[in-house]
Amino acid sequence: MPFYRERLSAAFAAGCDIESSAWAQFPVLTRADLVEHFESLKSTAVPAAHGEVKAFSTSGTSGVPVTVLKTALAGRMELAMMGRFYRWVGVDPTCRLVMVRAAAHPKLSYMAQEEEPWVPGWMAPETNFGTYSRLAYPMRLSDQLDYVRHQGSVYLNTQPSNAMGLIAVAEQDSVSGIDLKGIITLGEYVSAQMRRDAERVFGCPVFDTYSANDVCTIASQCACGSLHVNAECVRVDILRPDGSPCDDGEEGRVVLTTLINAAMPLIRYDIGDIGYIGGPCPCGLTLPRLVLTVGRQRRLFRFSDGTEIAPIFSLEKFASGFPVVQWQLAQVGPEALELRFSSRAGDGELDFEGVTKGVREYFQRPVSVAYRRYTHMQVGPGGKIDQFVREDEAGV
Repeated sequence: MPFYRERLSAAFAAGCDIESSAWAQFPVLTRADLVEHFESLKSTAVPAAHGEVKAFSTSGTSGVPVTVLKTALAGRMELAMMGRFYRWVGVDPTCRLVMVRAAAHPKLSYMAQEEEPWVPGWMAPETNFGTYSRLAYPMRLSDQLDYVRHQGSVYLNTQPSNAMGLIAVAEQDSVSGIDLKGIITLGEYVSAQMRRDAERVFGCPVFDTYSANDVCTIASQCACGSLHVNAECVRVDILRPDGSPCDDGEEGRVVLTTLINAAMPLIRYDIGDIGYIGGPCPCGLTLPRLVLTVGRQRRLFRFSDGTEIAPIFSLEKFASGFPVVQWQLAQVGPEALELRFSSRAGDGELDFEGVTKGVREYFQRPVSVAYRRYTHMQVGPGGKIDQFVREDEAGV
């Protein structure tokens, strides 16, 4: 990997081992580095046994969408990590799953049972395995609840922000007949309050993973509710502002090193979250316990007629006509949005009209869309840009 050639040269001691002191001095990799140095971060010698290499793109939750390459072996390890997670929390592989995770894709079916198991194949019984179905954003929370109610006893897989909206609507409207075995969340921060609300309103637990498309499933929840690092696949370092390693229990930046993806290893990659390594867990697992204190959160957009929609929106499909470095979509009024962005392209090269049309189609309403260009966008406390924000909430 050409990008690491100079960075690593000073870190190796005799015998090709890396001294711990040298590791601590190794430069942190940023999302901007991934964008700018994508070609030189590719491995030039992927072992054939690691299988096919595919590209995966993030939705840009941090405000900086990135693309990484991953091997088939890395994908199989992901399945193994998910299978272990399901066993830790005791999911029932004979129950069905309803997924609400992304905008509709033309190659996928929706509101129809896929006649295959949603758990890894080795966990599924030969017969009577649980199938799954998909819903797509945007979809009214009340309509999601209605669909789930008609599915009987199921698990729900969605982002925490959408789950919190479902909990609120179910409570406000006194919705009955929902039989959730559990809510399996991904991609965002899960608060203790959300766990309590899910138990109170739906009578079900929340099962969480800490994952990122550009990395892997970093940590998974155990039976006691703690997140444990999948240390076979990823190394987690917690750093102080000066870059020195934190002690256990000391809050700092979460920095990751992937261990199984030979196509594009990420070394000391700043994911933009804040957390600390906790002490022993009552569950008895010896894998490191990770506690997140600032993570990815998403707020539902609420419109003038009371409709609430999770803004699971991506600019990826507009990349050719609207290439951005960073971006953020803000709700600034009951029917008004503002897209903030930085781009190397001039205004004359940007398809504002196409993006406006895409935003309106996603939210299914004629919202006004204003644009504001930045040279450098302001980041939050975790070094991230909040992708979706609601402002002036008193008037929304």
